[in-house]
Amino acid sequence: MPAGPAPQPVTPTTPAAGTLYASGTQVVPVSGVSGTGFYGGPWTIITQTLNIDYGRVPRLWLSGTDLDLDSASKQYAVAQTKIAATFTADVTIVSSSDYYSTSSVYQQPQTFEIYPVSADHLGNTYGALNASCMGPMGSIKTKMPFILRKLREASDDQNYPLGTSSIKGSNFQFGTSSIHAGFNSQDQDSGLYNFPSWSWHNGSPDHGMTNPNWGPFSWYSTIVDPYTMQGGYSTSGEYIMGVYTFIDSVGTSIRDVNVESVPSQRSLGAMPYQEIGGFIGIPTYDPNRHDFT
Repeated sequence: MPAGPAPQPVTPTTPAAGTLYASGTQVVPVSGVSGTGFYGGPWTIITQTLNIDYGRVPRLWLSGTDLDLDSASKQYAVAQTKIAATFTADVTIVSSSDYYSTSSVYQQPQTFEIYPVSADHLGNTYGALNASCMGPMGSIKTKMPFILRKLREASDDQNYPLGTSSIKGSNFQFGTSSIHAGFNSQDQDSGLYNFPSWSWHNGSPDHGMTNPNWGPFSWYSTIVDPYTMQGGYSTSGEYIMGVYTFIDSVGTSIRDVNVESVPSQRSLGAMPYQEIGGFIGIPTYDPNRHDFT
């Protein structure tokens, strides 16, 4: 990949401070720092993070043909572009007897920063980056983790089981196959930047014209909204709500256990209803903890 400038963070939100809630009423924020005060719990403390690596990938239409008795050629156009992503998520639940200045519930929302890269893996650029852009590739990182601290209750043993749940997942499958669908799933990190593997989609049934033997092969397979943009990609066509929807849908996919493992454990090209047991996730992850205000 050609050398380029290091990605700089873009904060799509103004992070909110941690907030204290007492009897359902929001009051002045208080510190979430332990070691001060007279209230020693026991507490249930939940933290949640999500980090995403992504690449925007093309999908093609067959736009024209030239055909006669001794020659043939076809022309393709980019019909739309979508986000392919791998991501890591963690939810940690602990019980603590540290001292705090209040016994009320303390909550800090989860906020994010975008680290867009101005060029794709081939060195091509598509316009200037701005605060609403994911760019052709990059990463999204948790800036402030979600934190919830509450007095521990008997029901927490079932509702908030102690421990750390961590996954590395993806919104697609990537692999090689000699036919339209099959096995041989590979690590999706490689598929983020493999444009030909996506070229069979959207009405281009002759995938072999650009990818002999149907490989490599990429396939969207989860409920993640891939932030679709119609036509050829330009940064000027991006919009911030598309970014928010994408991040939230990754969180929803994690919560609903609809994430491909890396590499996928399901047959390449299998529809979700065919091999639903191969998906992973974290049921205690909650996208409602994301904050973009």
